[in-house]
Amino acid sequence: MPQRDLVSWNIMLSGYIKNKNLGEARVLFDQMPVKDVVSWNVLLSGYAQNGYVDDARRIFLMMPVKNEISWNGLLATYVQNGGIEEARKLFESKDNWPLVSRNCLLGGYLRKKMLAEAKVLFDKMSAKDQVSRNTIISCYAQNDDLEKAIKYTN
Repeated sequence: MPQRDLVSWNIMLSGYIKNKNLGEARVLFDQMPVKDVVSWNVLLSGYAQNGYVDDARRIFLMMPVKNEISWNGLLATYVQNGGIEEARKLFESKDNWPLVSRNCLLGGYLRKKMLAEAKVLFDKMSAKDQVSRNTIISCYAQNDDLEKAIKYTN
């Protein structure tokens, strides 16, 4: 390829990430003459998928432009790596989270057995889907509160 465009840079970056070669991915990222939100999200995702929470947070904070994928990527990073308090703080720092993000945090509360927080979040959700309902039901069922679990089946 005689001249690389942004798409080709992002494809190469994604390839390094998929092969868990984060060092080479970072070198390539730093060499990129132009970066877009996709470039930043790919790198953030790479760190997140490999458990590098601090690196993912640093990338997020450095991003000149963030989109829903960026925000949800960092939220999911915290949840998946046990940082539920960080996830909660991030969630509270902005409004208008999409349903997938709300479900992500709800799942984090379930994993940490934070029933009260899960209930508050679920009750505040203006839109709910089957994932939301199944998560809150599981939350109560796994904590031996079958009466409340059954309540959410209706």
